[in-house]
Amino acid sequence: MEKGDSIVKIEWKMRESIFRYYGGEKSPFLKITLKDPKHMPAAKKCIDRGFSFPGFQEPQDTYKTFESNIAYLLRFMIDCKVRGANWIELPAGTYRMRNDSNSNAQINVEIRLEPHPCRSLNT
Repeated sequence: MEKGDSIVKIEWKMRESIFRYYGGEKSPFLKITLKDPKHMPAAKKCIDRGFSFPGFQEPQDTYKTFESNIAYLLRFMIDCKVRGANWIELPAGTYRMRNDSNSNAQINVEIRLEPHPCRSLNT
């Protein structure tokens, strides 16, 4: 991970833990947004080792990470509500064609990550 260039933002979130049931009680979590998903393993390793963050907790030996093991493409599909075998509509002028000889996709494009309309094959 490049020092100082990998983390886009860190946010406080009050969420329910996915481990054990606490009666709907919410706890503080840090949501860390990375610039590039390839940095996820290094970021997870840093968090697993433990760190201090002002106002969060006393420094500990380790922290638990959530969703750090979800593959990037699956995370994209979940966040953008894309289901398997859907079409994604890309408005003209918002994407650039890409030639990628290592890809098995029919069409490769580069586009900014923004919500784009999804359509199932049945519609």
